[in-house]
Amino acid sequence: MSKENIILAIIFYFIMVIFFYFRNILKLANQNKKRKKDSEIIEVKYLCITNNLDKDKLLNNKIMFLFSIINSLIVDFVFIVVIQLKISIFIKFIVGLLLFLGLIYSVYGILGKYLLKRGYGKNEYKRN
Repeated sequence: MSKENIILAIIFYFIMVIFFYFRNILKLANQNKKRKKDSEIIEVKYLCITNNLDKDKLLNNKIMFLFSIINSLIVDFVFIVVIQLKISIFIKFIVGLLLFLGLIYSVYGILGKYLLKRGYGKNEYKRN
């Protein structure tokens, strides 16, 4: 990978962090409005279903920034891997899709277990 490609990947990563962060913040702000279903954050919904986490505890800026960093890392990693492959476009698409879904499943699974240990579960009591 050349120096220019590394710089482009870093710039792309930071742009994606900013994009995902503002997307999550706007959805968080729109949850109080009429269209509640359209403003649900998919990451929060997925973690609540799969790991029995409390939705209200996950809706804060710290967790939203964590989601944006994770999403950006996944998208950037898949982008770099797919660009480096020297195969047909159809196979690149299939590899990118499988890599993307696998990374989402595994990274958010690890994040859900971590958040459970940190006390974000539904039936967690505050420790003194």
